[in-house]
Amino acid sequence: MDGSRRSSSVNLFGFRLASGGSIVNVYTDSNGRLSLRNNVGVVTTYSSTVLPLGTWHRIVLHVVINGSASKIDVSMDGALVPELTLT
Repeated sequence: MDGSRRSSSVNLFGFRLASGGSIVNVYTDSNGRLSLRNNVGVVTTYSSTVLPLGTWHRIVLHVVINGSASKIDVSMDGALVPELTLT
């Protein structure tokens, strides 16, 4: 951790259905950890990757929707975040 606690979580971005319903979103929790919320499966997954305050990063969310073979992965600055790689 970078030693700085946030006052709340912050939603970064995600995907929605055409009807407006949320599918999945990437956010930081109050400890600054990069996290993933699967709103279809109603599951939150936390990583140990912390986004330090005051720095820029490239976060990529990749989602393949294919029933029980669906896949989600998140990368930060070109490196896969293992805890946020799900099937």
